[in-house]
Amino acid sequence: MRIKMTLSYDGSNYAGWQRQINALGIETVVMEALARLHHHPVEITASGRTDGGVHALAQVIHFDS
Repeated sequence: MRIKMTLSYDGSNYAGWQRQINALGIETVVMEALARLHHHPVEITASGRTDGGVHALAQVIHFDS
C-alpha cells in the first residue's frame, strides 16, 4: 500500500531534510519513526528538500507499507 503524508516541522536543530552520515536530517527521524510504527524498515520519497535550519509547512512524502 502506498501512503501519502504531509509533514510540518521546525528544522532549527537539523542539518536539512536529507539523510547524512555526519549530521541528523529530518528524513532520518521520519524513517525511524515510521519503521517503529510499521514494524519494518520504511524508505520514503519526498517531493523536495530543505537546507539546514529551514522549516516546512507542507512537505509531501510517500512510502510503501
